[in-house]
Amino acid sequence: INKQYFEWVFGLDYTFRSQTYIMAEFYQNNSAETDYHNYRFNNWMQYMMAETKTITRNQCYMMIQHPVNDLMTASVSGLYSFSDNSYAVFPTLAYNIFENMDLTLIGNLYFGKKGTAYSENMGSGFLARARVYF
Repeated sequence: INKQYFEWVFGLDYTFRSQTYIMAEFYQNNSAETDYHNYRFNNWMQYMMAETKTITRNQCYMMIQHPVNDLMTASVSGLYSFSDNSYAVFPTLAYNIFENMDLTLIGNLYFGKKGTAYSENMGSGFLARARVYF
């Protein structure tokens, strides 16, 4: 990692009267590479070891969330890398099963060329999570 670098984030969010929530953020890390052809093993290791927040220099995060009913919320969020044109989509469905118990289904879908930040090689999948509060 370069000794002198900067990173910044800018975001906006809004909740409509219908309770639909939208959010968008732009993140830049000038110590990261601008072209995925320049990603090296060392860059990936710094990212995996949490020495840097991302391997890509410029990226955008977006989310839209809407309550389906009193107990269920649906959302979709996504990450887009301007540096390598890869992106990931995360559909989510959260359901309040009982008082103090939630069930959340989360999808992870990656779309990008091999070697990019959100490469298809990362493997798409789904996760089910149950959370109990006490």
